[in-house]
Amino acid sequence: MVKGLFRIKPLSMSDIQSAMDLVWRVFLEFEAPDYSDVGVAEFKQFIDEAPHNEQLRLWGSYIRDDIVGIIAIRPPCHIALLFVDKEYHRRGIARSLFETVLGSKEIMNGHEAVTVNSSPYAVEAYRRLGFAATDTEQLANGIRYIPMKYPLDGSPVFRDIKMRITEPEVGAIISYAALDGSPEGVAKEAEKYLSSDKLYFYGKDEDGRIVGICGFEVHSDKVEIHLISVAEDKQKQGIGSAMVTSLQKLYGLPLEAETVDEAVGFYRKLGFETTAFRHPEWGEKYTCLLEPKAGFTDEELAAAHRSLLSTLKKCKKVLESEKLPQSQRTLTERRVAALRIALSLIEKEHGGT
Repeated sequence: MVKGLFRIKPLSMSDIQSAMDLVWRVFLEFEAPDYSDVGVAEFKQFIDEAPHNEQLRLWGSYIRDDIVGIIAIRPPCHIALLFVDKEYHRRGIARSLFETVLGSKEIMNGHEAVTVNSSPYAVEAYRRLGFAATDTEQLANGIRYIPMKYPLDGSPVFRDIKMRITEPEVGAIISYAALDGSPEGVAKEAEKYLSSDKLYFYGKDEDGRIVGICGFEVHSDKVEIHLISVAEDKQKQGIGSAMVTSLQKLYGLPLEAETVDEAVGFYRKLGFETTAFRHPEWGEKYTCLLEPKAGFTDEELAAAHRSLLSTLKKCKKVLESEKLPQSQRTLTERRVAALRIALSLIEKEHGGT
């Protein structure tokens, strides 16, 4: 497979050691500073054993005969390594390697998601590929990592689609929300994103088709939404609100947007606070602000409530036994009291369950 100037192909046995040398160089510079000595040694042992690991499937990205990137997959569908030479960062090589894996029916068939244990340094890069964190940061054998996954179940994936912004299908979606929806205005909007590293352009990808787009900018204290729009035949199906929810999960920051009268209802339905102001060129507009929810999503709170309730019932069952030793009875009664407090707090935060 050829991606621009890069050629991607399965790694041969003769190239694996050169690939591991690249991994080690990049790891030492960008990721090792986040790890303890134990973690660095653990990672070194893994890549030293990689050439002999028959479970790994490896691809390399080449410029001429030089390896500039590598991806390694282990069963069932887990990214064990994804590294790019520092001289070729931000050139789409990691994405090309990942898309090569996605195109492998042998690996993808029958799986619901691609998983990865991302280093703290690489989390944002995986987010741009469409991965989402599934848990908080973990620590094992000195290795710090954040579990993440990329769904393969056919549900729309929210990911970086900036390189597709000039496609006619994407341009049509932009035209529905841009202040200037003419072909010239859409082209100008696309150029604005392509020429700026500060502006992100994400979209909902449904089996290869872009059904929603969101242009935004990430600041230290907020995420500023510049553009959000959905394909005409996909409107009123929750895609716009799903993109807003995805931004909340990705960054955990307040979301801010400016909009016009025709679109302010969308933001109000999602809980944004809106403030009207007069724009010198566009007339009445609105500033929309959505503060992040404290701590957890409604789904997480509901799941925790169910789990605690189940545990409470088990503890009450234990207390029904007349043969329970007094020390265990006292401990179980304390657990029941603590569980009731936790349930009460969740119900208060969740607004009832």
